[in-house]
Amino acid sequence: MSSKKEIIKDVGLYAFATYLTQAIDIVISVVMKRLLGPTFSGVWASLQVILIYAKHINLGTTDASYREIPYLMGKGEVKQAEMIKNTVFWFAFINAVILSVGIIGYALIFRSKLSAPVFWGLITIAILVVLQRVYNFFVVLLRAFKNFTLASKVMVFSSAAGALPLLFFTWKFKIYGYFAATLLIFSMNIIFIQLNQHYRFPWTLSWERLKPLIIFGFSIMVLGMVDSVFRSIDRIVIPKFMGFEQMGFYSLAIMATNYLTSFPNMLNVVLFPHFQEKFSKRDKPEDLKNFVMHSTIALGYLFPFLLGACWIFAELLVAWILPQFRPGIFPLKILAVGVFFICLNQQFSILLITIKKHVIMIPIIAVLAALSGFMQYLAIKNGYGLPGCAIVMSVSYFIYFMVYFRLASRHVMSKGEAFQLLARIMGIFIYFVALLLVIDFVIPAPKSVLLRTLMRYAIFATALMPFMFHLNKETRMWSHLKEMFLERIQKRKKGEEPDLLPPNGPNGIS
Repeated sequence: MSSKKEIIKDVGLYAFATYLTQAIDIVISVVMKRLLGPTFSGVWASLQVILIYAKHINLGTTDASYREIPYLMGKGEVKQAEMIKNTVFWFAFINAVILSVGIIGYALIFRSKLSAPVFWGLITIAILVVLQRVYNFFVVLLRAFKNFTLASKVMVFSSAAGALPLLFFTWKFKIYGYFAATLLIFSMNIIFIQLNQHYRFPWTLSWERLKPLIIFGFSIMVLGMVDSVFRSIDRIVIPKFMGFEQMGFYSLAIMATNYLTSFPNMLNVVLFPHFQEKFSKRDKPEDLKNFVMHSTIALGYLFPFLLGACWIFAELLVAWILPQFRPGIFPLKILAVGVFFICLNQQFSILLITIKKHVIMIPIIAVLAALSGFMQYLAIKNGYGLPGCAIVMSVSYFIYFMVYFRLASRHVMSKGEAFQLLARIMGIFIYFVALLLVIDFVIPAPKSVLLRTLMRYAIFATALMPFMFHLNKETRMWSHLKEMFLERIQKRKKGEEPDLLPPNGPNGIS
């Protein structure tokens, strides 16, 4: 199978699992917000910031292994890849346990000053730190070996099997039930992967092997840390200066952002090991040009469909299910527009990490995060509230994208090609934003909320359809999907088993 077809197959499989999972998660998330209310939703959203930063405790070695394992496999150095797998697992596990003990110690020392939900939330987060590190490393291994079949099954299992206990325990015990169900779901996920994959991790903690991973991974870790601060700065500023209730309203925009970013994140997951394997053949950045350009074009054409759905159906969601979250609609729409640039940034980030030119982004993003936080503070103090914070974040996302685009594109394309690609991106952005504004404020709509949202999205999607024909003309994406679909049907008719497993076998390194 050609590289392009393999990528499209993996994207198709992973996309199906991602959006099936998203459909379940959206329903669950909405019900959770209704059961928890704005205040408890704000408490959990704030506690989750700890988990965002906790992923950096392994000093970037997991991120380094995600790059090095497929790179070494591309060169045929299987034994070296196995050593990296075992070393990184134990290093990450030990660090997670140490941090977990620290969080529990803090909660116990300051228990008298903490409310009960915050105290038990910290205990939950402490346990999740360990469970999350193990689960995430398992997922990294599945992705590194391009075993997207099992990775997709894990996503669906996590959402489908976890829905019932999450709903039941939250309904019965409110936020404490939510804490317990979250721990249960992570435990189930780990067991599910191990039953299917049978990973083994012989004790290996060699400083000789760990040192180069830390040297490379540390820069990725620092980049990830400043990136986490940048992306979560609104979740820090808003509860600090506006309280948990306002943070609860704003969590509607965060929920939408998480949904929107799942699509480019999914593409990122599929592309990353392909980038490493391709680059390992000659170590030439220009070999990645087609990956970068085609993925950018595909995202630019496809993503507005999701963004428009989020923008238009938010009103229906609030009107029918979450009326108490109505103050969050306007910030949601503003932030969703800015997320377009974050979502187009993934492949440029992959490129810089692949060719090890990512370090320069660390001070740039740190400065951008500080400016964004300060501007949000000014927006709140001057009475612009949640919409003001959302505007600041959206503008910051645009600047963030432009910096990444400029630094990455010069390694794989000429100035003329970069300018043409950027012009196309901005043209798409201006077109779909203008279209959304016209649909919202100019085109008459029925009074029924359901009919209004359906009619508006139908108009929006129809106006974007020419992009789909142009996308197929440039990449033959739909044609390849059709060919693979027909091939699979023919195999089934002949009694053959479709080729779903990755070339390295079902277990990767064990």
